[in-house]
Amino acid sequence: MSLPVDVHAEALDELDEAAAWYEARRPGLGFEFAAEIERVIASISARPLAFAPWKAQDPVRRALASRFPYAVFFDVEPERVVVMAIAHSSRRPGYWGGRVGPPGRRGKDDAG
Repeated sequence: MSLPVDVHAEALDELDEAAAWYEARRPGLGFEFAAEIERVIASISARPLAFAPWKAQDPVRRALASRFPYAVFFDVEPERVVVMAIAHSSRRPGYWGGRVGPPGRRGKDDAG
């Protein structure tokens, strides 16, 4: 059973910025990047617990994109998955930590 996925507004901004960067490098590459991230998010929705925690004893999990150096960081709540970041895998690790909160404490305004 798939869980619904809410994407934090800042994570959506990260997706848009990265897709624009790739598109500027080669027409169509931004679309390919966005499609890969959508594939990763669909995998997360289908099997969220299949992805390992980002750090030991941390509820945040990480799913890696296969073709691009990006990771999707997310939290599994009882009735949904919350994507906190779509982050380059080698830049500023954990910068998105302020987006993490206890389950049920984030409102709909915090997720996209």
